[in-house]
Amino acid sequence: MSSSVSKTAFVSGIICIVLAVVVFVLADGLRRWYSGIFFAIIGLVVLLNALRWQRVAGE
Repeated sequence: MSSSVSKTAFVSGIICIVLAVVVFVLADGLRRWYSGIFFAIIGLVVLLNALRWQRVAGE
């Protein structure tokens, strides 16, 4: 994969992590947990894939 794809994925992952933090801070009730955890998991998966793509592109 090209480096622009991994940079885009990296930025998307950071945005999802930030969104998860915002949800955890501002939401209440169960919405805090299921939305916050959802965005945190999506962000982590996207970040891990971006790191994996960079490692594969470097080889």
